[in-house]
Amino acid sequence: MGKHFNLVKLAKILIPFIIIIFIYIEGKNEIAQINPSRLLIELKSLEPVQIVSMLLIGLTGVSALMVYDLVLIRKLRISLSWHTFLKISWIANTFNSVIGFGGLAGASLRGLLLHKHVKDSSKLFSSIIWLLPIMLTGLSVLAWLPLISEGYRIPMYNSHPWVKFVLWGMALYLPVYLLIFLIFKDKKAHFALNRWTALGIAGSLLEWLSAAFVLWSIALITGTNLPFISMLAVFVIASIAGVISLVPGGIGSFDLLLLVGLNHAGADDSQILIILLFYRVFYSLVPFIIGLLFALPEAYSQTRNTVDPFKNNKWMKRFSFIPNSLIPNLSFWALAVLVFLSGVLLLLSAATPGIVERITFAEKLLSEPFLTISDLLSVTAGISLLLLSRSIQLKVRSAYVLTYIALLAGALFTFSKGLDYEESIFLFAILALLRFSKNHFYRERHPFSWKASIYMMALTTCSLFGYVSIGFFDQPFERLSLPASVKDVLIKTPGELVLTAAAGFILAILFYTIGFTFLTKKEHMEKDSDELLEFLENTNGNVLTHLAFMGDKDYFWNKDRDVFMMYTVYSDKLVVLGDPIGNDRSFGNAITELREYADMRGFTPIFYQTEKDWLSLYHEHGYQFFKLGEEAYVNLEEFTLTGKKKTNMRTVRNKFEREGYVFTIAEPPFSDSFIQELENVSSDWLRGRKEKGFSLGFFDRDYIQRAPVAILRDESGTLIGFATIIPVYDGETISVDLMRHSREVPSGTMDMIFVSIMLHMKEQGYKWFNLGMAPLSNVGQNKYAFWSEKAAARIYKHGQYFYQFEGIRKYKEKFASRWEPKYLAFSSRSALPVTMLQLSRLIQKDADKK
Repeated sequence: MGKHFNLVKLAKILIPFIIIIFIYIEGKNEIAQINPSRLLIELKSLEPVQIVSMLLIGLTGVSALMVYDLVLIRKLRISLSWHTFLKISWIANTFNSVIGFGGLAGASLRGLLLHKHVKDSSKLFSSIIWLLPIMLTGLSVLAWLPLISEGYRIPMYNSHPWVKFVLWGMALYLPVYLLIFLIFKDKKAHFALNRWTALGIAGSLLEWLSAAFVLWSIALITGTNLPFISMLAVFVIASIAGVISLVPGGIGSFDLLLLVGLNHAGADDSQILIILLFYRVFYSLVPFIIGLLFALPEAYSQTRNTVDPFKNNKWMKRFSFIPNSLIPNLSFWALAVLVFLSGVLLLLSAATPGIVERITFAEKLLSEPFLTISDLLSVTAGISLLLLSRSIQLKVRSAYVLTYIALLAGALFTFSKGLDYEESIFLFAILALLRFSKNHFYRERHPFSWKASIYMMALTTCSLFGYVSIGFFDQPFERLSLPASVKDVLIKTPGELVLTAAAGFILAILFYTIGFTFLTKKEHMEKDSDELLEFLENTNGNVLTHLAFMGDKDYFWNKDRDVFMMYTVYSDKLVVLGDPIGNDRSFGNAITELREYADMRGFTPIFYQTEKDWLSLYHEHGYQFFKLGEEAYVNLEEFTLTGKKKTNMRTVRNKFEREGYVFTIAEPPFSDSFIQELENVSSDWLRGRKEKGFSLGFFDRDYIQRAPVAILRDESGTLIGFATIIPVYDGETISVDLMRHSREVPSGTMDMIFVSIMLHMKEQGYKWFNLGMAPLSNVGQNKYAFWSEKAAARIYKHGQYFYQFEGIRKYKEKFASRWEPKYLAFSSRSALPVTMLQLSRLIQKDADKK
């Protein structure tokens, strides 16, 4: 099963890649003839009436897609108001055209949006499944035209023989589809060949013809006069390539084949790119923005409860991989993409000269320095939008404010630098979308991720490189006859381009950093240790609970204040130490509250050193596990120094007592002189090394005052070793934290302290003595263990120089009665190696920085 899944996953990546490479190889001569400078000149020369015409034609073409939903609701006899129908149909079709995935995006959105309007969910989802294969039947009909009619054959049909096979493959789709209906005619519930099927096929034909008509109309408006028959033939071949590639929107494969096909049909390469650009904008992007505007109000009305009534339905189970959060996630993903594209648009606008007449008019109103500054600030706004797009997807409150400012500034400065009102209108449209979604931004902090940060910086760098490169391509503008007064404003030298890019990047980073610093809410968590002590009087703790008093961790209480957790924030992680304590019936809700608390602040919560008893609880919350090691326990009721096996321990104890060493348990409060004695021993033991922290105690005077200390003095009364006792707050278990001794001490000093503590605690009625964890012991020993655990086993075997893992295990085995495993519970979104490195850095962090 795993191998099959990996092969399918690999195929999904390789097939589109291979198709695009193949098409590129076939059409590389046409691609090489593209003249970017000429393309930019022609783009700038378009009139507003042309743009408005293309917009209206594009929206009309997209409206044809609503036939699918009209057939669907008539088939199911769903009663919808016209505006509800328009909203649902527009969202499903425009999102599907951009995201694609073989129609699954549109199918899942239809299911989520229509289910509340139907009583029988099984009919709804079976009808959606029925609709999916129909959507290609229209393309199949059109594929027959070049095969049966000479008039539809373009030069590409003969120059590229593989085109025939592509056309035959799609042409046979409809006959095979109808044949399936005949074969399974007995199962009329799912394979009924009736008027609804005929209407669906007619709707599909209308969809593909409308899309071809939009493409042809854009070609005519932009100056490319081709017969509709030729455009239709090229469109069919390009669309088939887009469908086969499985790439959302057919991006890449559709575009390359259209470029090759129209070039063979006699169109100019630069004109073809203009046609493609406006086809994508007015048939995909603008309708998608409108769909996003419709979808945003739905984003937070979709909850888990809406699907619960249908969770046992067999069709719903088929869609179980589609989360209920699909609409909100897609909506904000789309909004983030639009913000990113806004940044790209600003850079593109700044890299290309404006229209001469506009620049001349602008210079009469404004000074040349102001135009230059406007250009720089529009670049700054563009880079800022690139950097902010990820935060918009993550719904960060401060990112909303910064993006609002950047969009507004970008719209104003791109207009003032050259009266580029087209870019300003687009930015104001995105600004309206952003303002419309204001209430959905809830995170108080940007979640940090190295992977995402590197990815965004790479995209930003590529965009800046594109800005400079496009500026270089503009050099032919220098040969144009331009007024001397505006030539310096229109044309940038290579050095000026690089300087503008560098200055814009620095200003954008400053805006980004200062903005987030100023807008991010600062929290000062109050840690009431007295409340925690009172809480521990009525509930059981664990072996890590006492570390809450070290001062280097924050406290988390659930809403009912009957569950307590302690944590520290490091990088993008909120690291909880140990398991929750308190009312175990509230643990599940408390973990949910913690995750919501962390999510609002942009952190990923993980649980360090959890016990096996609670693994099922963490698993229910979506956590995975990594075994950290095993914790040693001594059964004090059975512990004794009698018997042959305890000879060495008995000998050590007798030796120290005979030589005048005295073991005692000192109870707090401690005098300053006693604390100073302990600190002297601790400093001697550290030998200049830094204290560790978090899951390990460090020497802190206030912390030491909270529990007894076991001490060992020599015959002269000098303190030579100590161990801090830490209560477990369960009435039957005791443990130790700091275990330190002076440099020059007799062999067996720590054995003497351990044995004496255990005997003393046995007399006090304790049942178990916790010796602490042996890190990474017995991890990855099995050949079938996970690779991460096997890597940990290598550390265990070869890492003694750093941690002496094996030595710790062997030492504790002298005393241990049983071993209990300890785990790391981490989110599947967190890379385990990175998480382990972060934990290591957290523990080794200088304790003085608490």
